[in-house]
Amino acid sequence: MTDKPTTSLEGTRSYHDTLATSADTTRIDEVEVLTPELPVVDMAQLPTQIEVRAIPVSFPSSFRVEDGSSSADQPTSVKPRPRRAGNQVSLPATQTTGGESYLGLIRNLVKSSGVYAISSLASPLVSLLLLPFLTHALSHADYGALAVLDTVIALVSSITSLGLDAVFARLYSHECKTRREQLDALSTLALLLFLIMIPVMIIGVMTAPWLSVLVLGNASYIAAIDLTVLLVLLQNLTIPGLMWMRLESRATAYSIVSTANFLLVAGATIVLVGALHMGVVGALIAMGLGNIIIAVSTLPLIFSRAGFHLRSTMVVSMLVLGVPFAGNFITMWVLQLSDRYLLGHFASLSATANYAVAYSLGTAVSFVVTKPFALAWWVLIYPIARRDDAPHVFKLIFRWYSFILLFATLGLSLFAVNVLDLLFPVSYHGQSLIISVVALSTVFSSIFVVFNLGMTLQRKTWLAFIALLFSALLNIGVNIVLIPLYGAMGAAIATLVAYIALAVVSYLFNQRIYRVPFEVGLFLVALGIGIALYFADSRLAQGQSDVIVWSIHIGLLLLYGGTLAVSGWLPSRRKK
Repeated sequence: MTDKPTTSLEGTRSYHDTLATSADTTRIDEVEVLTPELPVVDMAQLPTQIEVRAIPVSFPSSFRVEDGSSSADQPTSVKPRPRRAGNQVSLPATQTTGGESYLGLIRNLVKSSGVYAISSLASPLVSLLLLPFLTHALSHADYGALAVLDTVIALVSSITSLGLDAVFARLYSHECKTRREQLDALSTLALLLFLIMIPVMIIGVMTAPWLSVLVLGNASYIAAIDLTVLLVLLQNLTIPGLMWMRLESRATAYSIVSTANFLLVAGATIVLVGALHMGVVGALIAMGLGNIIIAVSTLPLIFSRAGFHLRSTMVVSMLVLGVPFAGNFITMWVLQLSDRYLLGHFASLSATANYAVAYSLGTAVSFVVTKPFALAWWVLIYPIARRDDAPHVFKLIFRWYSFILLFATLGLSLFAVNVLDLLFPVSYHGQSLIISVVALSTVFSSIFVVFNLGMTLQRKTWLAFIALLFSALLNIGVNIVLIPLYGAMGAAIATLVAYIALAVVSYLFNQRIYRVPFEVGLFLVALGIGIALYFADSRLAQGQSDVIVWSIHIGLLLLYGGTLAVSGWLPSRRKK
């Protein structure tokens, strides 16, 4: 998962994080790196995911080699596509299927997720802290416009990168045989991105007045549109440097550059938006400064080392493998971010602002639970799949993972109204129910990570694309129907419906090709208990003092946690 900067809004980050965590469901690789048990990685070697856009990479390249050398200098262990019988993956005789107990594997998954959580939570945490500042410093309409532009940047930057970021890692580490070929691939990537973006930038600037009316319904945002086009260019130009650092295991340099970028963006946002009152333009300039830092600090070094080489064979290889990713990017954009644009079109920019804040808070669980889990999950599924009791292990992982998701979701839902009242302007109050609906949708999008299991192991990733496409189209249809009727709440309901459909369809696909006895009934019972406690809390807390309200929140949350803990330790039978 390699990265490039995005805006300070959580919408784009959530979009790209989902792409990253579902990278295994959309990759096109014909070989897979043989990944044993997840190595223990020193914290200093972990990539710091700060204000950076996640790029799908089909193998875990962020771990240093034990002798400290670059991963590019190490031989890559590649195995042919394994034979499969039922749920079991047939492996060479040198690989074992027993080994560590399933409880040990689960403990390893939890430990790995915790390590990833420490390294990946800094950016969303600080961004969430900046969110109240932006809502106070910008008008309702301006914050809504910034949210819409955020989605535009996410869409255009992903399309114009043509999936090159997703396939470069494979080309660099697997197909290049010599150091010279690796450098040529790096130079080709940088030059190709530049050549793609120049005409896009020219067209965007020339049509800025028309785009301002089309996208935001207001001609006064022409300057913001110009900056948005420039940001797409700068954002794509950060890909080569960040990819190179990751693939060369330059974790320290990567962390320094990423941290400097984030601190600059945060500081510039406070100065330009807060002190100088530059509004949307100031927020976009602040983000651009972060992009410039990365581009300026990496591109000159790339060209000094690699030269200016545009190899036609590499261009063809990158485009052939990368362009199909553009369809996946568009699908994910429709599923995750299109509701901002539809709200601005069918309702108002103020409604978009309310929804953007509620959505950012509602998806906080994904940064605390889903993202760390997914980063470790895609590494551990192969060792687990080699076990004789793999379905049983996957069942237990799903049980505990879903329970943790439900507990965190109820906690977020109960305290959402307090967060809104304490940190945000009065105009944003009253959105707590939207936060709860979005948080519930995050539960279903998060279990989609696990339900992708069979499609990944059996290399039927096209089924995942069908599930995503169906959910995206459903999301658009429900949005078009509900937004004119219910505004931001309609968009939230559409998101929930789409993600429920995504989870259901992916579950059905998985059970056809890799049957795992996921305890769906137990999950639904736990979900029902959580929903009942949420509405009971609303009834009990009505008209009470703050102390009583907080006591009710905490008491019901502890009750739910105890119920889930008891349910989690229920005996689980293994199907023979």
